[in-house]
Amino acid sequence: MNNIATTYKILVADDEPHVAAELKFSLENTEHVQHRVLNAFTGEDAFKKALQERPDLIILDMMMPKNVLSDIDPRQGVEVYKKLQENPDTKKIDTIFSSAFRINNIEDETSDTNIQQFIKFHDDEKKYAYINQLIQNRILSQRQI
Repeated sequence: MNNIATTYKILVADDEPHVAAELKFSLENTEHVQHRVLNAFTGEDAFKKALQERPDLIILDMMMPKNVLSDIDPRQGVEVYKKLQENPDTKKIDTIFSSAFRINNIEDETSDTNIQQFIKFHDDEKKYAYINQLIQNRILSQRQI
């Protein structure tokens, strides 16, 4: 395995600025891998940035407003994910949901989708280790191709 750093583009879509900033800081300060972290704070912004930037990974909040003028929508993350899956340019982007919902609520909200990965860790160290492990696995699988 070579020691060349890989740049990985991550879109963090979360309407809570402190959560987005925390994820950005943690992901940009990862050893051996250079991450470029982008932020989106609404569902519309997340979809637009996914189309424009083509990130390698999207960390998508379940509950966020559709746009800057709307209230928080408990299904907005699911709606964004569905739009991403319908678009041939974005359907292969790895997407992970992040939520403060109880896991039962997440399963209820996503029962009509094929979403399989959720992050619900109160322990930040475990959360970042999980995200970084997913990224490392993807980088390793790409190098083997």
